[in-house]
Amino acid sequence: MNYLQQFQSVFRAQKRGVAKLIVQHRADSWQGQTAAGVVVQLTGAGYTAGQMVFYDVYSGKILETAPDVQVVELKV
Repeated sequence: MNYLQQFQSVFRAQKRGVAKLIVQHRADSWQGQTAAGVVVQLTGAGYTAGQMVFYDVYSGKILETAPDVQVVELKV
């Protein structure tokens, strides 16, 4: 058992968000909008404007495409 890897994995946690890609700034830089209307800066290549994507809230990196359905954000 590698205790160092277990310890480091605690700090690499992801918090996923969902956004619709609005504007492409460069080949890998996007401006997206969440369901709540918040504008976020995202990075990732191979996407098109209008796509829904999952992204890491902490780093702004696009993780994968999301289904194009209506999303409701609930605060807990």
